[in-house]
Amino acid sequence: MDVFGGSPSSQLNKTITDMKEKFAEQLDSHVNLIGINYSKIAKLDEKFTNELGLHTNLITANDEKISSFNDRVLANEMQIIRLGTIGSVQANDKYFLENNNKIESCIESIDDVNKYIKDLKVSLAHAYARIIILEDRFAENWKQSDP
Repeated sequence: MDVFGGSPSSQLNKTITDMKEKFAEQLDSHVNLIGINYSKIAKLDEKFTNELGLHTNLITANDEKISSFNDRVLANEMQIIRLGTIGSVQANDKYFLENNNKIESCIESIDDVNKYIKDLKVSLAHAYARIIILEDRFAENWKQSDP
């Protein structure tokens, strides 16, 4: 007998039994959690598979669009080659050269106009200064002639 009035072997058996029950409860709890996790994993796997299928379909559709676009680009390039000749390329080059010359001429004209505007501003400033001087002289002469 021990201090609490029970035999050590019965207490040991009770402790072992309690531990077995606790272990069984925890095992059941873990098994249930594992089952829940498997269920979640299965749902996620199904969702992933569906989304993968959607993305695969989109990729396939995009590949088809790209292929169709490439076919159209190739057809357009072939049409350009059929329509284009060395003479038309030279005519285009001549046209662009003439336009570039016209643009350069316009730029030079604009530069000239800007220079004339600048000169005009300077001339107007000088004229304004002269007007002020003349007004001052007129006012002075007016005062002197006024008795």
